[in-house]
Amino acid sequence: MVRTVARIYRARHVNIGPVKVRAYMLEKETSINGDFFDVYTDIVEHYKNTEGVIVEVVKYSKDGKEEYVAVYTIDKGRLLFQRPAKLKRIVLIDEKQATTLVPQSLDRASSYTLSEDVYVYLGEIASEKPVWGVLIETDKGSRLVKLTK
Repeated sequence: MVRTVARIYRARHVNIGPVKVRAYMLEKETSINGDFFDVYTDIVEHYKNTEGVIVEVVKYSKDGKEEYVAVYTIDKGRLLFQRPAKLKRIVLIDEKQATTLVPQSLDRASSYTLSEDVYVYLGEIASEKPVWGVLIETDKGSRLVKLTK
C-alpha cells in the first residue's frame, strides 16, 4: 500500500552530557492519503513562517521503502544531519582522536545516549568540554561535526 506520512517537529534545547544541542521533538505524525506534492504543499502552507518547526513529508512505496522525502523549515543553523533523524548517541572527539580517527579510538571516547526521543537536523551544538568535534549517531546513519571555537 502506498502511503504518505507527514511529521511535525518542534525545536527544543537539550543537554546531553556536556553537549548542548538545539534539537527537535516529534510533535505529530499523520498518515495522509493523496498526492505527495499536494500533501507537502498543503502542510507547508499551514506552517509557513513558523519558527521552531520542521515539516517532513515522506512517500512510501508499496513495499514500504521511502520514495520521496521533502523537508521544510524557516529555522536557520548548522546542518547537523541531512534530514530529521532520531539521535541515538553523541561521541566526543578530542584533538588527538581527530588526527588519528579510527573505529577503535571511538570505543574509548566519551559518549552519551539519550533517554528520550530527540531528533537532529538544523541547529546549534556546543560542548562544555574542550573537544574537536562530535560524532552524531542517528537512526539514519552517522555524521561527524567539527565544533567551532
